[in-house]
Amino acid sequence: IYIDSRTMHKIVTPTYIVHSSKDTFTDPEGSIKFYEDIGSEVKELNLLEEHNFWHGINKEPNNKVVADGIIEFLNEL
Repeated sequence: IYIDSRTMHKIVTPTYIVHSSKDTFTDPEGSIKFYEDIGSEVKELNLLEEHNFWHGINKEPNNKVVADGIIEFLNEL
């Protein structure tokens, strides 16, 4: 599937986006733009500020915070 800024509005499924605000490998601004441009009415953006997460947030210490956020989002669907 090819998605660009002209087609992101077609994404209408519930979407949970998580990104570390301290990630220097991929810019968190990309996740912010993705969140703003998708067409889903059920969406959440979680920019992690705490725990000194970097890029591999699911493998870093305190990664339970990441899983808990995903589970909470899914439970609210």
